[in-house]
Formats: sequence, structure tokens, C-alpha cells
Amino acid sequence: MSWKELSPEEEDALIEKVAQKVVDMGIEFPATFLMGTVRPVAYMAGQFGRVYLEPIGFFLQGFPTEYLALLEKSENLKKIMKRVEELTEERDEIKRKEKRERQLKEVESGEKKTLRARLRRILIGS
Repeated sequence: MSWKELSPEEEDALIEKVAQKVVDMGIEFPATFLMGTVRPVAYMAGQFGRVYLEPIGFFLQGFPTEYLALLEKSENLKKIMKRVEELTEERDEIKRKEKRERQLKEVESGEKKTLRARLRRILIGS
């Protein structure tokens, strides 16, 4: 098994895939913190992975070496962190918009419920 260098298009696709997975899992802060911490030693970690994981990858068919090649470059970690931030902001904006729409519906229909009524609806279902 040999490691190949990724083309810019492949890097961008993997960056998007990794960032989307991080946001979908809801681990934006831990992932960003970890990437920011290991960014200075990303190249050494990548080389370490090449030395120790290449022999293992030979026995594991479909071993994702492209992710290790992606994370080897410090600038790719910056791109992932930036994309995670963008996707998080988009998700939060959608949630804020949905909440505003829900509140407007309640106000328009005159169904502004008290906390007690909301809890009762949640607990009892009526």
C-alpha cells in the first residue's frame, strides 16, 4: 500500500466530509480544540502515522489513508476548523429562524402558552 498525495479537489471534498461529520455529531468544540492543539505537530504526526499505520493498512482492506494524508498538512486543519465554524453558524441560523417562525405562529394564533401549560402538554400530552 502506498500513500498518494491528494489533489486539491480531493482535499476539498475530504475537508467538507470531515467538517460535515463533526457538525452532524455535535462535537464542534472538542474537534476544533483538538485540531488547534495538534496543528503545530501535524506533519510529525502524519509521518508517524505513515511509519506505523502503513504496515497495518496492508492487512486492512479499505484503510482510509487519505484522511491521514489530509491531516498531515497544517493548512488543511485550518481549513477544516474554518469550515466547521461556517457549518455551525449555518445550522444555528436555521435553528434561530425556525424558533422565530414558531414564536410568530403562537402569537398570531393567540396560543401563547404559559410555562405550566407547556409542561402539562409535554408530561401529560393534552
